[in-house]
Amino acid sequence: LVYGSAKVDKLGNFRLQFNLKKTGRFDLRIGDEYTDVFLTPNDKLHLTVNYLEFDETILYTGIGAADNNYLARKLLSDEAKGLISNQFAFRNQNEHKLYIDSLMREQLHYIEVNRTPEMSSQFLDDLRADITYDAINEKWMYQVDFNYTTNEIKHKELDDEYFDFCYNMPLNDTTIMNNFQYQTAIYRCVQEMVDKKTYFDNTLPKDIAEQQFIKENYNQRKVMLTGETRNFQLAQYFYHMMPHLAWQANFCDSLVNDFYAVCDNKEYREIVKRRYQKLRDLSFGKEAPSFTLVNIEGNKVNTEVFKGKIVFIDFWASWCAPCLAGLPKTKELQEKFKQNEDVLFLYINMGEPESAWRSAIKRFEIPSLNLHVDEKKEPSVRVKFGISGIPHYALIDKDGTFISSNVSSLETAEFEIMKRVGP
Repeated sequence: LVYGSAKVDKLGNFRLQFNLKKTGRFDLRIGDEYTDVFLTPNDKLHLTVNYLEFDETILYTGIGAADNNYLARKLLSDEAKGLISNQFAFRNQNEHKLYIDSLMREQLHYIEVNRTPEMSSQFLDDLRADITYDAINEKWMYQVDFNYTTNEIKHKELDDEYFDFCYNMPLNDTTIMNNFQYQTAIYRCVQEMVDKKTYFDNTLPKDIAEQQFIKENYNQRKVMLTGETRNFQLAQYFYHMMPHLAWQANFCDSLVNDFYAVCDNKEYREIVKRRYQKLRDLSFGKEAPSFTLVNIEGNKVNTEVFKGKIVFIDFWASWCAPCLAGLPKTKELQEKFKQNEDVLFLYINMGEPESAWRSAIKRFEIPSLNLHVDEKKEPSVRVKFGISGIPHYALIDKDGTFISSNVSSLETAEFEIMKRVGP
């Protein structure tokens, strides 16, 4: 969201005025340089800076200056100290937690030593929250591991009590509800407190079990959270989950309508509404878009020729670690249906140089049909398939309509294919 923009004149001056409705952190970008600013409604800041020595010379005067001068000083201090947490340096979970806690205490102490009477209480609350909940996010991220040799993302096996910090954080603190680190920490900790504790009934058909699982998680969030925190978290939950739900139209309709009734934040309702309307155009039974792309032999192929087959599409790129981590699983899925001529597996590379694409196909032994999307076509393909990030999987039926424009898992893809052609 861009609140405002202005051009710098020949003398290096600019003036920017915009209507700000909430207090919080924002990005200020000047050319290729950028910095954090903390703004409240009615702030009136004057900024001077030498562009060639941006971080070292930035200085504020006016209403809100004390808060932002602190941010500028803190940035230089952090760069000098090199305060970067490397989670991969710790192989013991308790050692990692102790380090993060000690770093948090050091940074909180820095605030008390360097604060000035002119700094606002809102800003100080935001600073403390940023540090406290950044520590929680760092602890949570320790479970995520990446093998640079095999390009695999894994989760470490941690003791159940490792995540005790999630149960101790306040979930409905209205004084810091706009803080990004706080809202991120809530989202992650609720996953530990709710999602990982919710039973997934494997005795039911997969789509029904998935509906029950998601509805239970949604309802628990409604109970646990209140006010603006609930508004934000339910909206965020929907935003992430909706691509996996939109093809189940009746079920998704019921949850979205419930969200509209529960959420009293008009902005969040509109965001969810726009996303849902867009995804419904990509839902089950809607016609999948077709494109003319280049295959590995350099020939043009129109995807219309695949009608008559169930088509599984893997949108990927060789620079994308999660894409590479997912390739062995898509190969395994393809192997299960290799004898069935009604099922086609299609790998579509998203916009990287052709030489890198061709090299990656050989290096990672990517089977079946490979097509390439050039940089000019990539934005159009992303929009028409609803791709927000890769890897992205889609499943198209024999008649050219979507089974799912965003397959939630390869297990779901297998389930949907088997419903139509059998094992």
